[in-house]
Amino acid sequence: RNYGWRIREGDVGTGLGGTQFSSTFTEPFHVIDHPDAFAVVGGFIYRGKAIPGLYGRYLMADYITSNFWTSYCFFSSTGEMQKSTPGLLTVVTMAGGLNGPVSINPDKNGEPVICELNSGRVRRIVP
Repeated sequence: RNYGWRIREGDVGTGLGGTQFSSTFTEPFHVIDHPDAFAVVGGFIYRGKAIPGLYGRYLMADYITSNFWTSYCFFSSTGEMQKSTPGLLTVVTMAGGLNGPVSINPDKNGEPVICELNSGRVRRIVP
């Protein structure tokens, strides 16, 4: 899928050139404006069992601000992820804060693991 990077950031044109593709851009399902985020790292839709309150929520963080969010995702009848409404974005505060998150992935049990570039830490989200 072509999300439009370099030509656009989220759903806003950057004014920068880039490789053109024959297909249309895939629309983002959620856009977080500056200054709340600058380099959002997408994760996955939580389907684990340890944190029932996160079930069905998409996990994401920002490398620059180290903010961490969850948002409900919506899917079309064809299975395509749709834009969520801004009111559904929830800020998550983590003990000790994050320090340059670059990856959010599920472990073998579906529980979130966050890799931080700036600190070199690998962290888990636990209840």
